[in-house]
Amino acid sequence: MKVFEIKFTNLEKSDFVAAETIIGALQEYCSTTEIDLYEFYSEDEIIEVPEKDWKKIIIIDEFEESDNITVEEFMRDCCSPCVICVTE
Repeated sequence: MKVFEIKFTNLEKSDFVAAETIIGALQEYCSTTEIDLYEFYSEDEIIEVPEKDWKKIIIIDEFEESDNITVEEFMRDCCSPCVICVTE
C-alpha cells in the first residue's frame, strides 16, 4: 500500500489517500468525499509520498481526544484503500 497526496492548488490544501496506484487513490478519494473528477483543476496534483516522509505527516483527529499519530503509524495497520486525512 502506498500513500498519495492530492494537492489542490486553488485551495492551498492537501489530502492524503492510501492506495496501490494513483487511479486507485482517485477512485477511493472520489467515492469517499463525493467529489467528482470534473471538480479537479488541471493544476491540481497527485503525487506518491515517499515512505521515508510518512513520519513527517501528523494526523490530527479533532473529534477524538486520543494522541495524534503519524501516517507511518497509521499505515502499519492499513490493509485496504482509504482516505487517511483531509485538510480544511
